[in-house]
Amino acid sequence: MPLLTFSTILLLILLSVVAIILFFLPLLDSGVRLAVMVLSVLPVIALVLRDRAERRKWDLDILRLNAIINSSDDAIIGKTLDGAILTWNRGAERLFGYSADEVVGKSVQIIYPPDRLDEFGQILERIQRGESTGPFDTIRVAKDGRRMDVSISESLIRDTQGRAIGVSKIVRDATERKRAEEAARFLAEVNDVLASSLDYETTLASVARLAVPQLADWCAVHVTAEDGTIQQLALSHVDPAKVELARELQRRYLEDPNVPYSVSNVELSRYALEHGLIE
Repeated sequence: MPLLTFSTILLLILLSVVAIILFFLPLLDSGVRLAVMVLSVLPVIALVLRDRAERRKWDLDILRLNAIINSSDDAIIGKTLDGAILTWNRGAERLFGYSADEVVGKSVQIIYPPDRLDEFGQILERIQRGESTGPFDTIRVAKDGRRMDVSISESLIRDTQGRAIGVSKIVRDATERKRAEEAARFLAEVNDVLASSLDYETTLASVARLAVPQLADWCAVHVTAEDGTIQQLALSHVDPAKVELARELQRRYLEDPNVPYSVSNVELSRYALEHGLIE
């Protein structure tokens, strides 16, 4: 906000002109001229004080807005209509790893993974048509190369005449939500598998296949037979070509009784916990 508003400046000019004219009128004595000058100055003082009060209020509003933006956990990014970054809050610094000094003035494409650059063009087209976007789920990339699940919404910033002058972009980390959704889907699929067969061997083998790759790169299922021996029911790997490698790792580590986390030792620990032998 300027120190003096445009309307105040115009009034100051008009009052100055009137005061000068009246001051130099030959028909007015010195007392009247002084009164005219005083009466001309008083409105000027009042207008200046009013504008200074409005300026202080404006500055306080800006400080409050900046405090709100910087205290947000979400990344809040201000950008031009063609995608150049103007503002970058602390939430954006935490989420993407870039400081404001590193990115202000650069294209927002800096946080786009190569396989998502088409989204930049699509969003730009909508912005240029005067449309807001989101929220929508997508992938963005941090400074260290990490790919992140995020939710994004973009809104136009308009001036007092309603003209679009920029874009406010809000990016929220959706990693935990995505994990929860995937876990819920996995549990639903497991529930369907458990209900589909009464044969426990078939059911556990199916569960092992479901666990890859949602929960792990490979999964092995072992059970304790009636005679106390441990048997493997299933072995699944995210890459079928590496199943044999998984078998070799299992033979080397999981079947070695000298390894603390071998299958036999894990089973012994389970037995001891169930019977109160250890806490």
